[in-house]
Amino acid sequence: MGEEGVVTEPDGRGIAQGAIRILYEDEDLLVVDKPPGQCMHPTVHHPRGTLMDAVLAYWAARGETRAFHPVTRLDVGTSGATLIAKSPAAHAQLARLQAAGAVRKTYLACVEGRVPRSSGVIDAPIGRVPGSIIQRAVRRDGQPACTRYRVAVRYAAGTLLISRPLTGRTHQIRVHLAHLGHPLFGDDLYGGARTAIARPALHAWRLAFPHPRTGELVRLTAPLPEDFRRLLERLADPFSSPCGG
Repeated sequence: MGEEGVVTEPDGRGIAQGAIRILYEDEDLLVVDKPPGQCMHPTVHHPRGTLMDAVLAYWAARGETRAFHPVTRLDVGTSGATLIAKSPAAHAQLARLQAAGAVRKTYLACVEGRVPRSSGVIDAPIGRVPGSIIQRAVRRDGQPACTRYRVAVRYAAGTLLISRPLTGRTHQIRVHLAHLGHPLFGDDLYGGARTAIARPALHAWRLAFPHPRTGELVRLTAPLPEDFRRLLERLADPFSSPCGG
């Protein structure tokens, strides 16, 4: 327990549990550190090895029969803290908190180029690209979308940003940063190069929310995965080019 009324992770690293990495768990909820490349649910292209499979297997090994109730969702390439309810009642309460803006998600995003402003707000509607099921873009007829960001570190060829989505649109941070002229490293769907990292350099770093039963503030941090760390090391090396060559 941290300061009064605040629940924090014990060491910032989480607890290794087989196929999942647990950041926090109690009778109402589970927060796991999703690795990059893992899909949330089974799909046509990812029928097995999903986060749902891993979580259900973890519960089954403990003799628990539960349904998978994710509250926050990450793209297959995005890593980091993912909140899962352990009952329909907890899910409903957490969903209400999320709709009210009480579930605070903070991401680390590494983008191409040097972002000139130290902080800013990207307020631009997002909609589906015509003819594509997956791709999104800033569009006048899109849904309202707002993202805050601030610069954490500037490198010669890139910038590490701390970013908070204030709305929850599909691919929101990815689309907004590409719209800003600074696509994520590895995000070839939105103009980023995959030479330095093979997936979008986006990590769900911090998660904070009121506990659905007690109201205490739960604050958790997911450590950077190895591929993201290697990218930052490469950007910090003056003799290394993150775009190849």
